[in-house]
Amino acid sequence: MAFLPLVLGPRLIELELEDLPAKYLHSLITISRVCPSLQSLLATAQSDGECDTILPTILSDAVSLGFHRLKTLHLLTPSFVHDPSRHLVALSRMQSLEELGLFILPISSENLVAVPSQTSIPFPSLRSLFLEAGGPREVTRTMSCLCDLENMTVLTANMDPDIENSDDVSDLIRVLAGVLPQNMRSIDIRHYSTEGPGPFCMSIIGFQRLYRFKALRELRFDLVSFPQMEDAAIEELAHAFPHLEQLSLCPKAPYFRPSNVTFAGLSTLIHNCPQLRSVAMIVDCTVAANVTSSSSPPPAPENHVDRLDLGDSPIDDPEFTAQHLSRMFPRLSTIVVQARFTIDFGLVMLFELRSGRRRLDADWARHSVLSSELTLQNNHNFLITFIGPCIDIDQEVSEPTLAALATTCKVFTEPALDELYNDVLLSNILRCLPDDLLDIDEDEDEEKDIIVSAEH
Repeated sequence: MAFLPLVLGPRLIELELEDLPAKYLHSLITISRVCPSLQSLLATAQSDGECDTILPTILSDAVSLGFHRLKTLHLLTPSFVHDPSRHLVALSRMQSLEELGLFILPISSENLVAVPSQTSIPFPSLRSLFLEAGGPREVTRTMSCLCDLENMTVLTANMDPDIENSDDVSDLIRVLAGVLPQNMRSIDIRHYSTEGPGPFCMSIIGFQRLYRFKALRELRFDLVSFPQMEDAAIEELAHAFPHLEQLSLCPKAPYFRPSNVTFAGLSTLIHNCPQLRSVAMIVDCTVAANVTSSSSPPPAPENHVDRLDLGDSPIDDPEFTAQHLSRMFPRLSTIVVQARFTIDFGLVMLFELRSGRRRLDADWARHSVLSSELTLQNNHNFLITFIGPCIDIDQEVSEPTLAALATTCKVFTEPALDELYNDVLLSNILRCLPDDLLDIDEDEDEEKDIIVSAEH
């Protein structure tokens, strides 16, 4: 830590310390004293038994000596969650603190200190809280210590799925509903890994506790224990959050999760949430589940959705799905799919098959679903393998169509350019050079000799 005196000073505004050894945590006191203008501090630290004991005292001394202008603090040390109330008491005295990030994955669950039931630590200036790692229990331990969060608008909990339990998630939502203010703008609860312990669901009643946050702009609840949803539940959710701009109810798990949400549910969602721009949800896109949509399509109101994540939603008829999705979301620019139904999704999202497989034309290639960006997970070779035969690119496709394909979707750039330039003579390419560089001689057999001048 000998370098610290070289960088610390009264004008320092932002500081990041990575992998700080536990024995050097006391340097936080020095930083607070010699950096009165510091506004942002990120510190990742190692932890041991002694660290768990001395860190609250270090934070208390540091806050007493300085950190009067500190607005952003990310303290990523495993010792925090073992006794969160002691740490938070010191941090609550920072009246300028607006953003707080904490690492809450415990080293061991054996030495966790019981949080007093009456603990209420005020954070009136806090606007954003980020909780990294840990599970529902650790998030609940932290949130149950807080109070007076009237200015808080953003909560992000990036949790470890290996320690998730549906009952713990229900307890977490109960605590959040009691602690967070109603003016919340963003609630983001998710896994940081695609690995999960197994399928289990919390009750929809427990999830509905979140419906009190009417002003939400972003709701992300990507947990394995997400409750089973159907069209009626989606309609109730849409009425609860009329100002939503981003919605994600799409758990990333290594197993297939069935869904009872259909195209009718999607239509209700975009009708009641007119500001939506991004949707992530498992939807039953099969024909049998959408018989009503086929005979009497639900209304598709004007909407601004440009990103759709369907996860591993089932599709049994790409043409049927393409008709409804392209009708409901005409402004899509990004589509994310899982590998399970890669072939179906690729065909659906890249082709607007309304009346059978048809020839592509330049105008359609520019303005149809083909202009969407398709993100395929774990199967990057799919497009080359399966899409080529479907567009009849090696048949009589006009040059304008090939040019449109090449400039519309990067997936088609290479094959379209290959076909476009397949019959192009070198002489035609050379003709693109300035006239004063070329000397063209044409003999009686109509053979042309092109001479490129080096005098230029």
